[in-house]
Formats: sequence, C-alpha cells, structure tokens
Amino acid sequence: MLIRSLNGEWTITTPDNRIESIVTVPGNLREYPGFEDHSGTAIYSRSFTLTPDDTEKHVELRFGGIMKNAEVIINGVTAGIHKG
Repeated sequence: MLIRSLNGEWTITTPDNRIESIVTVPGNLREYPGFEDHSGTAIYSRSFTLTPDDTEKHVELRFGGIMKNAEVIINGVTAGIHKG
C-alpha cells in the first residue's frame, strides 16, 4: 500500500472563483483572507504525481477531518463522496 501525506499547501477557491487563496492543510479555512466569514462551498485543489512503481500499488486517500460534505475528484472523475 502507498502511504504519502498530502499535508501542506493547497489552493482554495469558491465555486464562482470570487475568492482564491493558498492555504496550509491541515488548517482552519476561516484563518485565510477572504474566507473569514465564508459559509458554503470551498474547493481545495492540489496536484501530485505518482511514480510508475506507485501506479501498481494499492492507493487510499484518508482525510483527518472534513467539516461537513466532501466530493473527491481525481483527474475529473469522482472517487468518493462524504456527507455528514
């Protein structure tokens, strides 16, 4: 199994791209400019590369905390949804 932390810098935007910021994950969304009073959807994104050897391994994404709902999209395909 492949284990790699995705903690670190992520880009965060609103669905209308009105607000965009670089944030550190894990972290609190409301600590970042433009998001202090934000309620609603926020889109976190980042890129990472798997080596050719990694593509042959079992890969899991684990999240330490999600505020409410989440949809994980990898290369344009929904990989999973969390509601609650």
